[in-house]
Amino acid sequence: MYSGMKSWGDPGTAYGRCTDRNLKAYAGRAIWPVSGFDTGNIVYKETILNTVEGVGHFEPLRHYAEVHLLLEPGEAGSGLQFDTACSEDVLDRNWQRLILTHLEEKLHRGVLTGAEITDMKVTLLTGRAHMKHTEGGDFRQATYRALRQGLMQAEKPAAGTVLWIYTGTSL
Repeated sequence: MYSGMKSWGDPGTAYGRCTDRNLKAYAGRAIWPVSGFDTGNIVYKETILNTVEGVGHFEPLRHYAEVHLLLEPGEAGSGLQFDTACSEDVLDRNWQRLILTHLEEKLHRGVLTGAEITDMKVTLLTGRAHMKHTEGGDFRQATYRALRQGLMQAEKPAAGTVLWIYTGTSL
């Protein structure tokens, strides 16, 4: 509710100053010392509505990697969860750990608005490597491509219902 008018909770009003003072006092006693509050902001995040498989392939000259990821919608507020269901007979454990590391190391963006993705489980189903032509960076590219391809295939919420989170920060 931002229209330029002062609301009851606005720090510029008597009620807003009182609420701000009470909140600071309570937080200072119960949780942590607080000196003030910022205005906060809205953080948009994206998620998916159905289960899909994303496939990523990276094969320029003398390089090879292939990754299959299962993207499943998660509980609201659960964030991103990563797991593997790939057998070590199919893909060595070191490559599996590398793929999971690539998934965890980056803030992944959605395809609807470019906002951060959240509330989904990403499972490594399978992958392929070549004994001679596969390097670690090959799996990075294949992993990012698999995730993006899965996000493109997934059913997403309607454009106006992108998940948003209000974050008020303390000073």
